[in-house]
This record gives sequence, C-alpha cells and structure tokens, in this order.
Amino acid sequence: MDRTCPASSRIDRLEQLLSDNNRLVATLRDSLLQRKAPWERGGGANVSSDSSHSPADTLRGCRLAEEMKDGADGVQLLDVYDVLPFDNRDGGAWKQGFEIRYQGNEWDAAAGASSGPSFTQRPWRKMIWAEVSYFSKWWSDIDEQKREMVKRLVKAGQLELVTGGWVMADEANSHYFALLDQLIEGHQWIQRHLGVKPRSGWAIDPFGHSPSMTYLLKGAGLQDMVIQRVHYAVKKHFAQQRTLEFLWRQSWDSSPRSDITCHMMPFYSYDVPHTCGPNPSVCCQFDFQRLPGRRVFCPWRIPPQPITEQNVRERALLLLDQYRQKSRLFRSPVLLVPLGDDFRFVDSSEWDAQFSNYQKLFDYFDQHPELHIKARFGTLSDYFEALHRRLSTAGTSLPTLRGDFFTYADRDDHYWSGYFTSRPFYKRLDRTLESTLRATEILFSLTLAEMRRFRGDGRLVDDFPAREHFQRLMTGRRNLALFQHHDAVTGTARDPVVVDYGTRLFHSILNLRQVLQSSAHWLLLLDKSQYHHDQSKPFLQMDDVISAQDALPQKTPLTLSSQSLQSSSKGSQSMQSSSKGSQSLQSSSKGSQSLQSSSKGSQSMQSSSKGSQSMQSSSKGSQSMQSSSKGSQSMQSSSKGSQSMQSSSKGSQSL
Repeated sequence: MDRTCPASSRIDRLEQLLSDNNRLVATLRDSLLQRKAPWERGGGANVSSDSSHSPADTLRGCRLAEEMKDGADGVQLLDVYDVLPFDNRDGGAWKQGFEIRYQGNEWDAAAGASSGPSFTQRPWRKMIWAEVSYFSKWWSDIDEQKREMVKRLVKAGQLELVTGGWVMADEANSHYFALLDQLIEGHQWIQRHLGVKPRSGWAIDPFGHSPSMTYLLKGAGLQDMVIQRVHYAVKKHFAQQRTLEFLWRQSWDSSPRSDITCHMMPFYSYDVPHTCGPNPSVCCQFDFQRLPGRRVFCPWRIPPQPITEQNVRERALLLLDQYRQKSRLFRSPVLLVPLGDDFRFVDSSEWDAQFSNYQKLFDYFDQHPELHIKARFGTLSDYFEALHRRLSTAGTSLPTLRGDFFTYADRDDHYWSGYFTSRPFYKRLDRTLESTLRATEILFSLTLAEMRRFRGDGRLVDDFPAREHFQRLMTGRRNLALFQHHDAVTGTARDPVVVDYGTRLFHSILNLRQVLQSSAHWLLLLDKSQYHHDQSKPFLQMDDVISAQDALPQKTPLTLSSQSLQSSSKGSQSMQSSSKGSQSLQSSSKGSQSLQSSSKGSQSMQSSSKGSQSMQSSSKGSQSMQSSSKGSQSMQSSSKGSQSMQSSSKGSQSL
C-alpha cells in the first residue's frame, strides 16, 4: 500500500502548522503583556460569564513580573528600545546628543577624577591598569627593586588594577566558562604577586555589554564598573533622563543582591577628545600629547597650548565649561573625566606633559573657590567612593536597570554585529580548546588523586611528569584567556595577530592532548606498576589529528583486515573471565544458562560476512576472537594450556 504523499502537500501542511504556531505565540505574548489571563478578557469556552478571580489567581509568571518592578525609577531596556525614535538628529557640538545648558549656580562643588600615570615622588599622580596579561609580561622583565616599588604604589592607592581579568574580554561571543577562566587567571596573578583584590571594573572597549558579565564581576567581588560602547541613541536617552549611572540588576533577580553600580560614558569614545565634555574640538585642546611637534594631532585643527601664567585663566575656564556641561547629564556633581587612550603613556615625556599641564589647571581651580570646583587625579575606586559618599549625603539613589546593551552602533547605521560570526574557524578553535582544557583538568585531577591513593603516602609516581603537565595546563588556560580579548574571539584583529592567536590555541590543544593521554594511561592501566611514561609511544591515540593552526582536524581511520591481528609476549592468551583458573563465560539463573539471541529457535551470536574474520587484542600475549558462518564459533585462550569457551542448547553455548 502506497502511503507516500506529494512533497508539495507536505510543505503546505508544514506551513499551516507554522502559521498556527505563530498565532498561538502571538496570543500568549499579548496575554502576558496585558498581564491578564485569556479568561479574564472574556470569551473563554470553559469560563462562566459571572466568574471572578482574586489576585491570588494571577499567573505565577505575572506575579513575578509585578514583584520585579523597581518602582518609577526602574529602567527596563526592552521598554527603552520601544520608545526610542532612532532618528539620529544632529545635536551640534555633541553631534549624537543635544545642546546642554546651565545657569552657573548649580554647583557647590564638583570633582574631576582623571586616570593617569603615577610617580613615587608625586603622590597626587594616579593611574589605573586593566589587563593583567600585558602587565604580567612587563612584571617578568623588571627587577625586584622595581617590583617592590610597584607594590608600594598599589598599597598607597596610586596604582589600581581594575577588573583584574587576564584581558578586557568580549561579552558577546565568549562562553561563560572562558570568561571565568580569564577572570580567575587574572585575579590569582594579582593576589599572588601584589596581594590585593580588584574592586572596580573597566570595560570601555567591548562592542556591547552583557548583564552576564556584570553577574560574574559581582561574584568576583567587584562593586562598581564603567562601560562605554553603547548605542548612541541609548546614550542620548539616558543622558536626557540623567540615568547614565545606575544599579545594573539581573533580569531574573527581584532582590538587589546582584546589583553593581555602573557608570556609562556619555559620548562617542573613551579618548581624551570625548571625555571632558560634549565638544570634542575643545576637549582635544586638553590632550597634551597632541601638543605641536608630537606624534599625534587634533583632527579639529585647534592644537593644545602649554599652560602658562598668561593663559591659565582662559584655559581653565574653557575646560571648566566642558566639565559643567557634562555634569548636567548626571545626578551627582561628582564627575569622572578619564585621561587616556590606546597606546598611550609609552614614554615619560607624555606623562610629564599631561601631568604638569593639568596640575597647573587644578591649582588654578583651587586658588579660585568661587568657581566651586575641586579637581584632582584619581583612580576608579577614588571616583566611586566620592560618588557613593555624595549620594548618601544628598539622600539620592540611583535607578535600577535590567537588560543588555546589544547591538552596538557608534554612529549613523554602523551596527557592530558582524563580529558575531566573523572568522568562524577561530571561534570554533576557541571552543575546541575550551572543551579540551576542561576535560584535561578533570582527568589530570583524578589521576593525581588516584596516584596518591595508590601510593598511600600522598606522593606521586616518580615517572609521571606532573610538573610539566601542570605547566601545559596553565599555558592552555592563559592562551584560552588571552583569546577572550575583545579583538580576538571577535575576529576584529589584523591578520598577523589572528595567526598568532591561532598558533597559541593550536599549540595549547596539542599540549593538553599529551596530558590527556598520559592521565588516561594511568587511570586505565590495571597493573599500575607497569606504568611508564614515554610520550614518543603514547598508550592511547586521539581520534583526530590537527596538522596546523589553520587546518581542519582529520579523523584517525581504523583499518580492519580479513586476517587476525596478532601480537605476542610470553605466549598466547585468550579473552577470559576467570577466577583462580579457567572458567567459561556464563549467565546463569538457578543453573547455567547461555547467552542467546533467538528467533524461532536458538541462534548463536555471529559477526560474519561470507567468511570468518577475527579481531584480537592482547596484553602479554595474543587473543583471538573468531566468528564463522554456518559453523560453530569458539573463543579460545591458553595459559600453559588451552581452554575453550563453548555454548550449546540446554548446556554450554558458544558466544
């Protein structure tokens, strides 16, 4: 009977099911948005017209949504996206924003905290550093005297390591295991070498921000953080609502235990021209690395001027105007003004240029209290301490926010979404290393525990290269952590850098496989005394082979021949199940019974194809497994003699 149907009718049926499903989803969505069950709107077939429901009858999900409302001051990003016009109007000097006005009497005090380098001779100079991977490379090249000096700067609060991750990680492509790996690796390095724990986060360059990252940071002990790359329309909306500083809360959490205080930079970028205020052409004049004759310049063609007694008043008031305009976007007069950029502070001349000129401006502010400003260099912790102190004194609270900041656009319709899928080969290599690392960590840990139990004295087997394997594990962790950088796993690095990343991932996978093979060898070996580590002759082989960082893995083929594979050592042995002698393999219940697979009678289990094939595996001898067609099968083994394993009907039967 033909039960097939035309392909077109099957497609029509699938399309109809899809349409019905879409209508069902839409109905459920509408009911949740209106926070009413369908029967409360009438028309339900099983509900009488006079039925009524108490608040206790409300759906549990709707009750949870009501409990998680944060009052009039709460912000849900999904609601923000619904009301944003995304019209991209020209805001004037602040092109993506709006004109900011003030009267001049809104402040009784303001503080500008600028991050910058520090020297032991000048305790007012301060600096922050974010990525431990690069800091650790510098640390390994300095002598002990300089290391002690760094420790003193950290203890004095002049140098602060922010976030403390191995890198400033991407927050869209990275798996949470890898994010934790890079965070733990960085924090352990800081604790081991500097004896401190990071308190503030600094994520100014990832292309969008996720609340999952804030959850991990809060779990790592951080209380405050700064973000930058957010859609310009969202920044404009937050600036108008003065919600650029908020308590970032998890969408699933109705309590404040997951809150982290977050500061969102309001302008286009994190460089100096876009941090002092809304007008980049003015702020650029206060980036003293761009003084005439230096390697960088202001694209607005108005260069900075060295601060002198003759121009200090004019320069100070010009800068103060930008500070005040920026301050109008926040609920507190405490202001954060970062002073830095990519590839900055690489030589002492820039440090001196920035600090000496800014210090003259700050001194002028101090000498004129009528300006109502107190400016000084500071770290992130200095800023957030001043912010919380001010909010507490004024009785002001920050709004709560739920949601994520994807997808990021920095201007016009320039959406940063291509990196979700760019360079997919290396994204796959990242996940391969991640899974290999986790499997290796588990097997290596089990091996060490089993070795100590086997020895009985807590020591490891002498032949097991534990120290070398641990080094391979640590290198694998750090290379995985390094690839979580916001220009690595994203695929936004230049080609030579990508090749370097890929080579590191590739070598780590190969090294971790050595640890896997060695650990599995010990765990699988029945006679532990026979263990011998020889990497040139591994006990196990991997199921695939990777030849290069840019090559796909090739599966390892298994070749079976019609001839039996034999190996001998001290004689031939067969596969046995024995106890103090030779025993036949039996499965019995109230007697001996045979393993059978029968249909209309007893049948023997066979593996045959018009002939007999044998598969053998040996340990100190050869074993044969033979199967024959239209004949009997036997499994034989000998140890100082021959033994047979047989099976028959109502008696012994062959396997």
